[in-house]
Amino acid sequence: MEATYTVEGIILTRQVWRESDSRLSIYTREQGKLDLVARGLKKSSSKLAGHLEPANRASLMIINGRSLSYVGSARTLDCFYHLKQDLDKLLWVGVWLTNFNRQVEVNQADLKLYALLSHSLTVFNTIRASAIYYQALVNLYIIKLHSLLGAGLDWDSLSLRFPASTLLSIKNLLDQLYLGAPRLTKVQARFINELANTLAN
Repeated sequence: MEATYTVEGIILTRQVWRESDSRLSIYTREQGKLDLVARGLKKSSSKLAGHLEPANRASLMIINGRSLSYVGSARTLDCFYHLKQDLDKLLWVGVWLTNFNRQVEVNQADLKLYALLSHSLTVFNTIRASAIYYQALVNLYIIKLHSLLGAGLDWDSLSLRFPASTLLSIKNLLDQLYLGAPRLTKVQARFINELANTLAN
């Protein structure tokens, strides 16, 4: 790979590393998940800090070092402003990004995963709903993520425990997830959260 290259990515996590640097986990469209270092990000004079906030979509120039890769420059493409003005949204999007980061391996690009991640942030940026809805929506995205990674729900086993009509309604929601924010009943929301718990256990 070239010493420097440009990617589009979504910042998943940002952690302090050393005195003034930060470690970033970023899911990129071109290279998949990358673990990167941003130098001087904690300094008040840093020009990168605002562009590398978690849940930002940005254009990034990456510099490959001997043992680590660094962010050379960054430009925000979408900061999802409205998402970050709602603490309930921010909480559940944080859960979603943390889960995404935990499940996805480094350097495995997948356009379907990138589309799911980008679309989910767009939806959260535009909707206004209750915390219960945000939780169910995040769990729908988590269930979809597991499916795309080949570790989805065992629908045959679930069919022995739950009504076929209930399972079909959830499958339809998952199939339509890229079309926008789904309409959920309270019963569906509770059931989605229960299904997500089966993946976590």
